[in-house]
Amino acid sequence: MLRPYTSIASLSVYKLLPSVCLALLACSSAAEKRFELLDPDQTRIGFVNELNPTPQLNIFNYLYYYDGGGVAAGDLNRDGLPDLYFTSNEGRNRLYINRGDFRFEDVTDRAFETQPDFWSTGVVLVDINGDSLLDIYVSNVGGYPPFAGHNQLFINQGSDRQGIPRFEERAAAYGLDLVGLSTQAVFFDCDLDGDLDLYMMNHSVHAFGTFTDTTLRRKHHPLAGDRLFRNTGGPFTEVTEAAGIYSSALGYGLGIGIADLNEDGHAVMYVGNDFHEDDSL
Repeated sequence: MLRPYTSIASLSVYKLLPSVCLALLACSSAAEKRFELLDPDQTRIGFVNELNPTPQLNIFNYLYYYDGGGVAAGDLNRDGLPDLYFTSNEGRNRLYINRGDFRFEDVTDRAFETQPDFWSTGVVLVDINGDSLLDIYVSNVGGYPPFAGHNQLFINQGSDRQGIPRFEERAAAYGLDLVGLSTQAVFFDCDLDGDLDLYMMNHSVHAFGTFTDTTLRRKHHPLAGDRLFRNTGGPFTEVTEAAGIYSSALGYGLGIGIADLNEDGHAVMYVGNDFHEDDSL
């Protein structure tokens, strides 16, 4: 029987001090303070990603139990201030609108319809339909008991007079209601056709079959394997195999970066993997 234990991860907000500009120009000592820690009572951000392990769900039967939760920042109501969206594992995802002077307002209940309690891991803000409004794509864990979630795409419908944006969930319409061991999605133009495509980085769980030779990299796994989707103007089309992307049970994806490393005008993906699998470039 597991002992009662609670793991809590909460946000710390730091404000960049005006003196940092002068300090950088003057090359002052590294001991000088650059940021000021703001109290949650000041910022009004009360988000906490609280975990309560049970005999049915814990780090022993789900390897990435403590690796969830994410945050994305962007101007969702077009008032010139960055807003914050937090993902939670056992609780509800939260949206905080920036009201200026480092004060935020939780508008989750007014911005969204009822949301299922999925186990969320990551989030990215993207203008997926080109209407100059940022939409929200949330990575959720599914297909692995007890998780029955799928990824969600919240389309921005514009804001009301109070500056509160409204969202509709449309992942299925875009072919992006993906089910798997999702970690983080990245949108970028992989084929240089002017629209945004999707790379879905997933994680895996240790099983006897994942300790084998490297030929396993070439074998597709429906839940753990990374996936690449091309934006064709309608539902996204999967091109993982055609693009040569590894999509196996060795998809221990922890982080991903996109850059034009060889300066040929094409995006290069770097995926950081956990455990015994190499990183991928």
